[in-house]
Parts: sequence; structure tokens; C-alpha cells
Amino acid sequence: MEMDRTSLICISTVLGSDNFYSKLLMLKDEHNRPFFNTFEFFLACQACIDAGIAAKCVHKMHELPHWQSSRKHDRIRHMMKDQQSLLERETLGLMQDAGQSIFSRPKVKAIFTKPAYVFTKPIHHIFVSIDPNAGGDSRFAICSCVYESGRLIIIGLDAKAAKYPAQYESLLLEHLEQIRKNEFCKGATLVIMPESNLGFESHHIQRCVMRSRHARYSVVMTDKDNQPGLCTTHPIKEAMAIKLNDYLVEDAVFVGEHFVCVNDCISVRQIKRELCDELCEYKEMTELAKTPFQAAKKTYTGKIGGLVDDLAVCLQLNALWHLDFFKAADKYSSFY
Repeated sequence: MEMDRTSLICISTVLGSDNFYSKLLMLKDEHNRPFFNTFEFFLACQACIDAGIAAKCVHKMHELPHWQSSRKHDRIRHMMKDQQSLLERETLGLMQDAGQSIFSRPKVKAIFTKPAYVFTKPIHHIFVSIDPNAGGDSRFAICSCVYESGRLIIIGLDAKAAKYPAQYESLLLEHLEQIRKNEFCKGATLVIMPESNLGFESHHIQRCVMRSRHARYSVVMTDKDNQPGLCTTHPIKEAMAIKLNDYLVEDAVFVGEHFVCVNDCISVRQIKRELCDELCEYKEMTELAKTPFQAAKKTYTGKIGGLVDDLAVCLQLNALWHLDFFKAADKYSSFY
């Protein structure tokens, strides 16, 4: 590629999103444009892919090259009917990951295509989940949600690469400021729910909020030892994925009308798209046992092939942990 006036042409069957070739397909330049000109041939239409029936799709058989036979393709599909992932990758040209997607793509995309949720009465509680930066490409992420009549309404998202408190404090405080400017949110209590897996990050977040002018209408949730923040163990990660999935299955996830994103480097439209992409790529990965005496290990992640999952994790934390606020009446009843 360093030579002048040369063209690089690459042809391959795509594997998983963590494969080096797949990473080249998804690579972006400094202007967030595709780094390469790509042509992807799928022998399944988008509607069937979204519906999860790509292996049965016959809507693009007319695009077969002249040297291939549609009759023999039918025989191959019948032969590989019990190996659908392999069929979709090798014959239909679809990318297949080792893990299983947790959230339905059509359900996720529906969040951002249906009309924005309009509030008609005052909001009492705004739940603000925070996923601190874990290093690498991770970001400090904020997700603000309201719960009304069994619905989860996302009213704000923010994300910023920040390693130290001084780099995210202004973003956090401005986010809280803008959230409460909504006429229905002016009297709401801010319930701050930081993840506490990273050292003293949750303590920094508590200090930041409780020393600000937001302190008089804010509460920071604490763990069983009364330390600020909540820890995401493996059972918690599984439970929060299940809880968000419950909302998605019921078509009960919405985006609020007056949506907040205060990071000047990200537009509202872009951060919504990032959340959509992260939820679609969030997977349950199974690592097989290495010896007969070990059990298979499941992990939940969207960090595959250089991707990030901060916003997706934040939303899941919110869906699960807001319930703990009402369960722990001994701690938080004065804020009800």
C-alpha cells in the first residue's frame, strides 16, 4: 500500500467479527468513513437476515453467477440443514461469530425507529447509570432512564474517553444539569448508579456529584458494605442482560422526546446509532472447558474485534439496578 499508483484487491469468505479480515471491512479512517471500498455479496436478503431465517432465504438466487446451479444450492442447503452457521458463512457470505447475540436486532432497531416517547406528567426519579473507563478503547459512559407504566425510556446518553476524574467530571455534571431542564424532570430525584469494579472510581463519582449543586436532589446507590457503587459480577451481568431482554421482548424500550447528549464531539444521532450497534453486537460467548474436570465458561461482552460496549452495558445496568433502589427501602425510602 505504500507504493504510488497501486491498487490492493482482497477476496475472502468472512469469518467472525474478531477475524483480522473482518476488521479490515469495518475499519474507518480519521473522518469515520470506510477505509476501504468494499463489496459484500450475500446470498440472503436483508429482511430474512433480520428475521433470523437467512438459511431459508431464496430471494437472491437470481444473483448467482452463471457457473453456479440453483438446484445444487438447494441440495447443499438440505445437506447442511443441521449446520446453519457454517452454511450461512460459507455459502451465503454472512459473518458468523463464535458467540450468540443476546438481543434481537429487529427489536433493538425498533427502539430508534418508533416515535419518541412523550411525557405527560411529572417524573419523580431519573436513574443515571455510569460505566467508568476500564482502559484501552473503553469510555466513560452515562445512561439516564425513566421508568413509567412498565416502560423503560432512555432520556440521555453520553460517552467520553477519560482516564482521570478531571476528564469526565464536567461532562457528568453538565449531563445532570441538562437532564433536569426538561419541564417534566425539574422536580425529579437523580439516582446515581455507578459501576464499582474499578478501584475508587465510584468514590470519585460520588464526591463529584455530592459536592455539586445537584447534591440536594441526588442520591448515590451503595453496595451491601455501604460503599458507593455496585459491582458487576458474572451473575449480575447475566441478570442485567436478561432484564433488558425482557423489556425488548415486550417492546417496552423507548427514546424520550427531549434527548440529552452534552458531549460536543458526538451528535445525538450518532450516539443513538452507537448504542444501537453496541446492543446488536453484544454477545454471550462460551469458552469450552480445557480439561474434563472444568466446566464451560460463559461471558457477556460486546468487545469483539476492537468494538466497545460501554453504552450497552450502561443501559443494562440501568434496567436491573433501578429495581434495587425500590427494594432497599431501609436505605432509600426518604427519596421515594
